[in-house]
Amino acid sequence: MEKYYKYKSIPNYTVGKVNGEAERMLVDTILKQQIYAAGFEELNDPLEGVYLGEETSNSNYLYLQKRNAKIISATRSHINQLMWAHYANQSKGICIGFEVKSHQPQKVNYSNVPVYSNDPEEILTHKTSAWKYENEWRFLVSEGEEGVTVIETETDEGKKKNFFLDVNITDIYFVLFPNYKSSGISNVMSYENEVESRKKFKEGFFKMLYREIQNQPDQKKLKENLKKINVHQQILRENGRYTEEARVENLLSFIEDNDLLTK
Repeated sequence: MEKYYKYKSIPNYTVGKVNGEAERMLVDTILKQQIYAAGFEELNDPLEGVYLGEETSNSNYLYLQKRNAKIISATRSHINQLMWAHYANQSKGICIGFEVKSHQPQKVNYSNVPVYSNDPEEILTHKTSAWKYENEWRFLVSEGEEGVTVIETETDEGKKKNFFLDVNITDIYFVLFPNYKSSGISNVMSYENEVESRKKFKEGFFKMLYREIQNQPDQKKLKENLKKINVHQQILRENGRYTEEARVENLLSFIEDNDLLTK
């Protein structure tokens, strides 16, 4: 089964508890094995979905298809430096490796030529060439499909349907840094402070995951799920390249063996 990757920031985890909607969503992604499918209006490319022929008789249909589209963006690499920088909080975050049984993704096509098409799928999988570094694949999901869960919530604008796709999370990657003390870098204090900051981000995140399990009625099942997730450490070298390190251990053992629960 093909594996896909999603880069995520982990802000505000130094306190070891959930502080907001983004934090809650990331925790639920791992514990519930579900990934949120964003609405078209939540995507980050201002030229997303621009196509020729908007004024045709089919334009209302295409507009509604765009408006109702639910999309999960993923990539095929966990060592993409720009992805770590842009989507994982300057490498302070994590990269989640996952598999999907119920859906096949569509590869995004990159071109600066606008799409001329009446096919919503073709429109929704087109981006300008500036985004080519992402090597993006998209899962397009709809209500009622196998593996799709819809949860309704109240917002300031009224009720909102939130779409989630069932996945099998297999891996979590995070980035370590080499010891620059021996490399002749003069600003050692700044480097050490940065390393300590990144360490606290990750420790807080993993600690919070475990604490969240304690509040769930199905603790045993959730812990078994964590045992199936491999934790990987990657080294960011001075040349800007990532060195793939061997799997450390499963996520549950990583939390327990590193005494994160007592810190």
